[in-house]
Amino acid sequence: DAVGVDRQATEALEWIKKKYLVKANGWKRDLEGVKLGRERIAEDLREARADDRRRCAKELSQKFVNDTLLDTLRGSEQSVARDLDSRKSSEDECHRKLIRVAVSLGLTVPQVRGF
Repeated sequence: DAVGVDRQATEALEWIKKKYLVKANGWKRDLEGVKLGRERIAEDLREARADDRRRCAKELSQKFVNDTLLDTLRGSEQSVARDLDSRKSSEDECHRKLIRVAVSLGLTVPQVRGF
């Protein structure tokens, strides 16, 4: 009868061992699942940060281009304004000279077209 009790004890220990291994393997699978989930989240976060850096770099580059274009346009506008002022001054000077010539020719009321 001692052999039967020993065999029952061995079978009970084997049953306990199997149950423990099933639970331990389940915990390992759960742990691996959690690790994979964390790795996916970390990868998604890295990709989101990289996308954000690329977007910011693109926006900064576009802002630089826009600012440069705006500065160029402002410079052109100022240049055109100076040219216009210069031309106006030149036209005024020509008008004065034309009146002097007309007066020196004896015209009492100079008729100057376009002024």
